[in-house]
Amino acid sequence: MKTQVLLGSVAVAVSSALIALPALARPIQVPAPIERIFVPEGFDDNDNVEVVLYGEFPNSCYRVDNVRARANTADGRIEVEASALRYQGEICAQVVTPFIKPVSLGLLEAGDYEAVVSHAPAARANVNVGVRRTESPDDYIYAPVTSASLRWEEGSTKQLLNVKGTYPLTLVGCAVITDVRISLTQGDVVVAQPIMDFVDDERCDNRDSQNFDEDYVMPTAFTGKGLLHVRVMNGNSLNTLLDIAQ
Repeated sequence: MKTQVLLGSVAVAVSSALIALPALARPIQVPAPIERIFVPEGFDDNDNVEVVLYGEFPNSCYRVDNVRARANTADGRIEVEASALRYQGEICAQVVTPFIKPVSLGLLEAGDYEAVVSHAPAARANVNVGVRRTESPDDYIYAPVTSASLRWEEGSTKQLLNVKGTYPLTLVGCAVITDVRISLTQGDVVVAQPIMDFVDDERCDNRDSQNFDEDYVMPTAFTGKGLLHVRVMNGNSLNTLLDIAQ
């Protein structure tokens, strides 16, 4: 009987403690502090045109929330709205936290546009959409890159682009990267196009894995802050923030 009474008392105490817990504060939606717009070049009027927003949060208690874009082909203006969530926890690392956020603009008619963030008009950039040369979404088949970075070659002044990923399986032959086209566009954007093809030769015989990890020499070294934009399979892209010391 004593044991039953004690267990019952503990259960009541625990239930009371749970009921007394304060409700957790919900995050607050605020305008995202966008500083600039990166514009990867090379999109045509049959591409899903994309720009990338850059900003800095004042501490670690912020997260990017919703991003919306509206394009007006009549006046060539693209209005972008971006919000963030500010969490009200007491533990926030007081460090500036850079972030990037890709924004899909969808299919746009060929021409020149100006993209501007509605609540941060200083963040604006020109966007050029070219005329398609093929009916397919991409001019090439791009490799399924999942990771990309720039680094200096040890003991050298060469800068290397490293791409990693996994080739798709094929019934005959294999997939290989045959070329990587690299260009530095205006606005501090490095655009990489890892072109993939399907072959049936010794390159397939010498492969022991579908994974790839390849380095390519940059035609011109990049330093400072910018964006690495890599085209990948199925009309997608991989975007990485760059901050490279000289």
